[in-house]
Amino acid sequence: MFERIEGKVHDKDYLIMVPSEIFGIEHGFWELYDSDTEGSIYYACGKLIFEDGELIDYDGCEYLPYEITMALARSRRINL
Repeated sequence: MFERIEGKVHDKDYLIMVPSEIFGIEHGFWELYDSDTEGSIYYACGKLIFEDGELIDYDGCEYLPYEITMALARSRRINL
């Protein structure tokens, strides 16, 4: 089971799927794409790795996009 986090920042939409389980190591993912073309011009995605409910690592790009970082911080999955 996953907690679904969706939002929009400027011209980009994002979707984050965070595991509902908060014990042990669990995997989720994120997507970030331009709203106008539904991802034809800009699309990025990656894997999220959580331990005991807190983000410990990610994969798929060199850095976690600002929009994704801030959404995870608002959901209290990471501490800034």
